[in-house]
Amino acid sequence: MAKPGKVFIVGAGPGDPELLTLKAVRCLQKADVILHDRLIPKEVLKQHAPQAKLIYVGKKASYHTLAQDKIEELLLQLSLQGKTVVRLKGGDPFIFGRGGEEVSFLKQHGVVCEIVPGISSALAVPLYAGIPLTHRDFASGFAVVTGHENPKKSGTIPYRAGEERKASQWVDWEKLAQMDTIVFLMSVGNARANMNELIRFGKDPQTPAAAIRWGSTAKQKTLVSDIAGLADKIEQSGFKAPAVIVVGGVVGLREKISWFENKALFAKRVLITRDALGNQELREALQNLGAQVLDWPLLSYKAIAIKKTELLKISTADWLLFSSRRGVEFFMEALKKHKLDARAFASARVAAVGQSTKQALKDHGIVADLVSKKQSLAGLASERVFTHSKNKKIILLGPKEGRTEFFDRHQDRHDLQQLFLYQTKTQGIPTDTIEAIESKGLDWIVFMSPSAVHGFEKHLGKKKSREWLDNAGVAVIGSSTAEELQSRFGKKPTVKAKSPSVESLVNGMCSRS
Repeated sequence: MAKPGKVFIVGAGPGDPELLTLKAVRCLQKADVILHDRLIPKEVLKQHAPQAKLIYVGKKASYHTLAQDKIEELLLQLSLQGKTVVRLKGGDPFIFGRGGEEVSFLKQHGVVCEIVPGISSALAVPLYAGIPLTHRDFASGFAVVTGHENPKKSGTIPYRAGEERKASQWVDWEKLAQMDTIVFLMSVGNARANMNELIRFGKDPQTPAAAIRWGSTAKQKTLVSDIAGLADKIEQSGFKAPAVIVVGGVVGLREKISWFENKALFAKRVLITRDALGNQELREALQNLGAQVLDWPLLSYKAIAIKKTELLKISTADWLLFSSRRGVEFFMEALKKHKLDARAFASARVAAVGQSTKQALKDHGIVADLVSKKQSLAGLASERVFTHSKNKKIILLGPKEGRTEFFDRHQDRHDLQQLFLYQTKTQGIPTDTIEAIESKGLDWIVFMSPSAVHGFEKHLGKKKSREWLDNAGVAVIGSSTAEELQSRFGKKPTVKAKSPSVESLVNGMCSRS
């Protein structure tokens, strides 16, 4: 029989993936199985170890993938198989998250449990809307309450001396109405009834109130009213769960404190088209500015096997030309495979396209003799050292696809050769990304290379490509990417980065948003 495993009850935070705790990340990275709820961000789920199995057990108000008792039974079965199990729950697992029920059940059956608190939406979401829960001038305390009670609760509970009340009416509205600040979770559907109860038990109808939907994410929306009119505003705007409601004078501070919704790219829907690895820096920069990022990992790369004799030819070259950071990495891997090192460069001089390629070479102990001023091989081809010399042996190291601008310009002047390091492949856009774009549109499309523009047209087709490009701003890095956009679609980019960096690209987008 397998040695019993362990169950971690883990809080995933309110929605912003960067609010996941370090301990939660460690648990995800060592889990064999992860049972997760409905509102867990994809970026959080991506933290899991490669071997982990993901099981969705999410719930909506009127639909449960698995009933609570079935979830508890599944946790038990998996732990008895010797698995390390993470039960991943939105927010904090013990604030209306039924974590207590799960731990109690598991401990009754001898399963070892560990609890990892999460940042509750009750605390984080109001702050992302610019609403502090306490303030010297407005509130010395706050209450957090469920927006709907379980009508199936049976029996009675103690209330006041000599009094009892139904368990299904646990909320003490009389006391709650006296609190400075009140936070309602899971409350949109019952907003009218809850606000009426507060008024019935003495809360001023003009007390400020706010409803915050999709708090701490780029989809965040905030409605501000008073408790008498909040339900009408919610219904008129079509506000739905997930949402948090805050009641109290602190809501009035939102105009002074609001910060998240004031970010330069807040709520802008941005499609980024590049390889998954290359998207990360850009994704983080955009998310830090409040953008809602949609990924299309358009490009993938596969190393080409290179014989040792081919690698040794580089020592006879006058110049070695590296066109990309990726090419440098594939080349260094090939050297390593054949037990060679930087001495293989011998006396050859080294040129690099752009600063990122220069840095990649430097990371491997190679200092570039020449760096193109423009982010393209065409820019390198214009350098005086090549235009004012002849009969140099020049080896271009890069992708297999297509001829280059360098060949077009210098094939009659120099001895040009190519060493193919990798192949570039394109892949279709994920279905969920297409659906998101078709339903809500785009504000920006970002291209980081000419091959991304080509792949965009290849997989979407000319008609849909033009439709998307005509209805969104287009941002590019590099002259060659802008030229490819112009060549294929007759379109100039809305923003062309002033320098070949993510920072420059994003700054340009901010200036036009």
